[in-house]
Amino acid sequence: MTEPSDLSRRKFLTTCAVGMVASATMSTGVITEPAVAAKVIQEPKLAIDGGPKAVDEAVVPAPRWGDAERERLDATLKQNTMFYWQGPQTAELTKRFREVCPVKYVMTCSSGTAALHIAVAAAGIGPGDEVITTSITDVGTVIGVLY
Repeated sequence: MTEPSDLSRRKFLTTCAVGMVASATMSTGVITEPAVAAKVIQEPKLAIDGGPKAVDEAVVPAPRWGDAERERLDATLKQNTMFYWQGPQTAELTKRFREVCPVKYVMTCSSGTAALHIAVAAAGIGPGDEVITTSITDVGTVIGVLY
């Protein structure tokens, strides 16, 4: 029976990588002193084991909303109705969508469930028609068919 090795995958990869770097640099004459080569081969400690942190600076989150988003939100809140599928923002979306995808019909909706209701109606599905869908899904997938 063979003895278990204390060589971890990390140590193996580190040793191989350092060996390749040392080989390349020694052939170019960059590392000439054995003490410097030995320092390169030392395995650094992970931060969890007391080594240096990989990122020293605190991450500052970017602002979530910019002026353009606030302007659109304010316009939505100031309109006289929240019946938004015929509101000015939806009209603008429809206009821009047609510029990118010039189709005859565009129907906006508020959710994926609403989109499926529209698709069922557009397909002319009615009582007694067979509809095949996925067996693992959210109720929103079939509610349009049942409705």
